[in-house]
Amino acid sequence: MKIIIKLLLYLSKIKEFDVVLITEIMNSNIIHKINKICHENNKGFIYASSLGLMGFAFSDFGSKHKILNKTGREKGKFLISNIIKGEKGKITIDFSQTNKRLKQKGYLLFKQVEGMVELNSSEPRFYEANPDNSNEFFIGDTSNFSEYTGGEIAEEFSYPTEMEYKTLEEN
Repeated sequence: MKIIIKLLLYLSKIKEFDVVLITEIMNSNIIHKINKICHENNKGFIYASSLGLMGFAFSDFGSKHKILNKTGREKGKFLISNIIKGEKGKITIDFSQTNKRLKQKGYLLFKQVEGMVELNSSEPRFYEANPDNSNEFFIGDTSNFSEYTGGEIAEEFSYPTEMEYKTLEEN
């Protein structure tokens, strides 16, 4: 009886936590109730346990969980060797200092670019690989920007992705 009373007290406080982690086997009605409260309040819920050689894990981060890096791959930082003004704006990346490569399409943030300073304060820019040269990428219209004189870094950027999870009971 004391356990049930304690549990009811905890249920009323679940909304105060960012993530609830349960590692003990519990009655499924109670687990479903805890998960439902977490899900409705966009709180993380993880239920996992080891049963000797076997185990299980379940996670639910609500209906509006934002993932900042969908692939989990470390974002690359690349040295810029040149930027040519134009309607397509062509950037040349120096890959000699890294074993990373850019994807065919994506977004870049620019930092410490000299001359063409408009890139430093702009939103992430969409890029597309030049099919004729694997070190060149088109970054959109730069024809009204100042002349590039030197500079440093182009960093991969990915927009947050919103995920919707199902509850334990739905699964």
